[in-house]
Amino acid sequence: MYHLVDLDGMEEKYYQSKYEMNSITLGICLNLKTVCFYHGTGSFFNSKTLAEITSYGECACKSLGSEIKKVLKQYTKKRIDSIYQKVNVLE
Repeated sequence: MYHLVDLDGMEEKYYQSKYEMNSITLGICLNLKTVCFYHGTGSFFNSKTLAEITSYGECACKSLGSEIKKVLKQYTKKRIDSIYQKVNVLE
């Protein structure tokens, strides 16, 4: 069973004290929708589980990156529209 979660340092220490766990940190490059950072710790990955969890994490990063990019584009468009409205009112 895999849990894709974003733990802070204190949570990670707590769970590591209670359970054996692996940890993978992935960083995403928003413009390219690719993983740009990968770091893993833990002792009970095998090649199959490592490939599966890496794939899940990569998909999660890509989905999150796409969503962040979409939200930023919407925000930028709203800001530009707001500026144009203010300029038109002043004219």
